[in-house]
Amino acid sequence: MLERDPYFDHFVQALGGDDNALEPDLKDPTHIARARVYRNNSITASGEAIFKDYPAVEKLVGTDFLRAAASAFVKENPPENPLLSLYGEGFADFLDTFPPAKDLPYLSDVARLDRAWMNTMFAANSAPLGPQDIAGLDDSEIGALAPGLHPSVQILKSEWPAWDIWHANREEGAPQSINLERKNSVAIMWWSANGVSSQKLNSQECVFLENVREGDDLTSAMSKAVSSEADSNALFGFFSLALSSGIFGKSANTEANPKGHQA
Repeated sequence: MLERDPYFDHFVQALGGDDNALEPDLKDPTHIARARVYRNNSITASGEAIFKDYPAVEKLVGTDFLRAAASAFVKENPPENPLLSLYGEGFADFLDTFPPAKDLPYLSDVARLDRAWMNTMFAANSAPLGPQDIAGLDDSEIGALAPGLHPSVQILKSEWPAWDIWHANREEGAPQSINLERKNSVAIMWWSANGVSSQKLNSQECVFLENVREGDDLTSAMSKAVSSEADSNALFGFFSLALSSGIFGKSANTEANPKGHQA
């Protein structure tokens, strides 16, 4: 296996703010000065990449706060890839320990939803399982299907009403009055015919989808999620909605076809 050039590590350290990291490699003070200019430009560009990917966070805390947080994140986590479109995967975790955010305990989960929106946009193209794929099957045949979830699907759990907060700060016309008390919540995000879609899930819906994602057939996944006849009826309704919305994938036993979304 090829060893990584030590200069690369020195360069990454310099991008993170260590002014002395490049001294073993660059002896000319002019070159070091130019490297510092590049470092400052890189920090600015990387911070801008973070900034534009977290619109709900910006609306919550303001532009100056987000730019300061993005700059601090970049200095601690300089990019190692020149492609910045997906840079910043750990920004939400960073906000968990960012001192100025300590009075906003839900902020990191809102950031995770902003990030999930980006990840959904860049998810692999794949055709979802739809009503046309199960037309003509009887109930037992449908129950035996193990479709998995569409590659774009993300399920996000929070100890706060994170989706309500995110939705109110991301979508035009969303309700603005939100109870900010601690309350467990679950949201799903996926690629639909209308682009990126999201909604809240109740506990039964979450358990059902998590088991489908783990490879259970539909009958088994439903049986693990329901505890009463009422739950069962509601979950059948949710299954129909999820099927028509493109939430399920196509495993080998559901005859996948090659079409998919274009991000």
